[in-house]
Amino acid sequence: MDIKLKWIDEEEELFKQVLELRWKVLREPLGMKRGTEHNVKDNKPYSFHIVAIVEEKVVGTCSLVHKEGSQEIRLFQMGVYDEWQGKGVGKKIVLHIIDTLKNDQRIKTAHKLLEKRLSKLKCHARAYACPFYEKLGFHKVGEMFVEVSIDHFKMEVSLN
Repeated sequence: MDIKLKWIDEEEELFKQVLELRWKVLREPLGMKRGTEHNVKDNKPYSFHIVAIVEEKVVGTCSLVHKEGSQEIRLFQMGVYDEWQGKGVGKKIVLHIIDTLKNDQRIKTAHKLLEKRLSKLKCHARAYACPFYEKLGFHKVGEMFVEVSIDHFKMEVSLN
């Protein structure tokens, strides 16, 4: 199984597959409406999307958003199709993000560039996904909270 990772912009054709994956994996199971898979953070100047591709099909995705002036970056909308879960796709995505941010500190797409030393990668993890993130070096910060009708924890990992 050859899983390729690629950073993309919202304007690219592959982003349509990102939105479909988000819908099928993250929104439809919660009974949410179509359209909620497109996040307001998607089109920010410092938002980035990574996709895991197998045979030209997006099987996993994750997005990042960085607020200018901050030393932190936030992971959001992480998802992997059910049939690809447990096969290392999500792990490969997150470890690539961490490695990129820890080492060369550069994320480049066709239209965007992030070239800045950051100190933390953060996320709002669904409670059932916390063990996945903990295995990758994240730790919980604070108490459980509810977001999109599901229990979540704030989690973070140091990039230093």
